[in-house]
Amino acid sequence: MTDSILSAEHVVEALEMIKKNVPPEGYLVGFSGGKDSVTLLDLVRISGVKHRAVYSAPGIDPPEVVRFIKEHYPSVDWMHPAMSFWDGLRAYGLPNFKRRWCCRVLKKAPSAKIPLHHRLMGIRAEESARRRSRGPIDRQGKLVTYKPMFNWKEWMVWDYLEQRKLPHCNLYDQGFDRIGCVICFFISPKEHERRRLLWPGFYRAFEQAVGDWWQSRPDLEQRLGFPVEELLRRWYRHERLFGDK
Repeated sequence: MTDSILSAEHVVEALEMIKKNVPPEGYLVGFSGGKDSVTLLDLVRISGVKHRAVYSAPGIDPPEVVRFIKEHYPSVDWMHPAMSFWDGLRAYGLPNFKRRWCCRVLKKAPSAKIPLHHRLMGIRAEESARRRSRGPIDRQGKLVTYKPMFNWKEWMVWDYLEQRKLPHCNLYDQGFDRIGCVICFFISPKEHERRRLLWPGFYRAFEQAVGDWWQSRPDLEQRLGFPVEELLRRWYRHERLFGDK
């Protein structure tokens, strides 16, 4: 390789972690179509280690992300959840701080079926305090997650993509800092407004499913003292509900 970026200290450290910890059966590489996972998969391919790249398709990613993966990464394996987000809403209700069932059902459960317990993820410390607290290697029972890009800054990722001439999803060019599920409890009210304009069908389906769940729980309106429309308004505003603390 002649790329100057490959001699950068943070890139060398990432490649060393990947090569040092590879198990005989190979890694599972988490792939989402975002800039970090694109960078990670390129690092893994450069390292030459045995691996299987997997996209846990939640069914509520932006269409632009889905098209990007299909066009540029056809070799990535798709894993689908046993339950759709919409059916999950009808079964479990709105996700919140304490009940993040959507991540478990839509993203973690599909890849859990794959018998590869050493995993590589494009997680970086600067993304959040929660991610930073877990460190570059996260062990949970048999599952070990390695994060070769843990200490990378965002500019390093973009620099890597540019120098390696790797494609990225066009949502970044439209001002998105991060791409993922269209509807998420952790995005701001203003961001919900922008996304509703871009993907109105997702929001219609979301509110219909929440309405179905509400109808199946006649105790909720009496318990909360307001209708489902107010519940949704508060959810979009990022308020805590149902004693979620």
